[in-house]
Amino acid sequence: MFTIVTLLSLIALFLALAFHRHRQIGEQSAYFDWLRKHISRFFKDPFSGQKYVRIKELSLWRYPATEKWLLLSFIGSFAFLVLSGFGYAFFSHYGLHGYPLLLHVFAGGVYAVSLCLVVILRAKRFSFEPEILSPEIDFSRLGDLSLSSSAIQKILFWTFVLGGFLLILSALSPMVPLLHYEAQKAMVEVHRYSALGSLLIAVYFSYLIVVDQKSL
Repeated sequence: MFTIVTLLSLIALFLALAFHRHRQIGEQSAYFDWLRKHISRFFKDPFSGQKYVRIKELSLWRYPATEKWLLLSFIGSFAFLVLSGFGYAFFSHYGLHGYPLLLHVFAGGVYAVSLCLVVILRAKRFSFEPEILSPEIDFSRLGDLSLSSSAIQKILFWTFVLGGFLLILSALSPMVPLLHYEAQKAMVEVHRYSALGSLLIAVYFSYLIVVDQKSL
């Protein structure tokens, strides 16, 4: 069930982001024709240098060394957790075990520490304006409001942080002798779906950073 939900979620997100890009660039051709053409072009030349120009232009590479390596450690540990966790969920009936499990736990430790540091480092950058949190809101105008890309980034960032802490909590709680068997099973499900939610948010956030060229 989890595998099916994951596949459907990723496909739905991909189609939604592709549709957004199709409208954003004002493409005249039909959406599915445009999508088929771009998918075909990608598989014909997946390692074209042109596809990585945007990544090279990211502001991340111009950050101070300490900040840059912290963010790279955070991104790298999360990427490894995704590959190892979802890889075994998709292709193994036995789940993570042996050395891959040890590496997964180690990467989880790096992710937990780096997530806390990233929150400290980026809390101000992704903080909301005081007016947004003010109780004096004219609710009659809410229908006219629209979220900017910056506001979406902030929502995604804090939702990702929440998902990250759920991941950490659900990974650590079964290690202490406080939960009975059914509660531990529930924590496994919390861990799985927190990971899926974090992955979906990371994909959307990466789209905004790489494709829309918003600063990290």
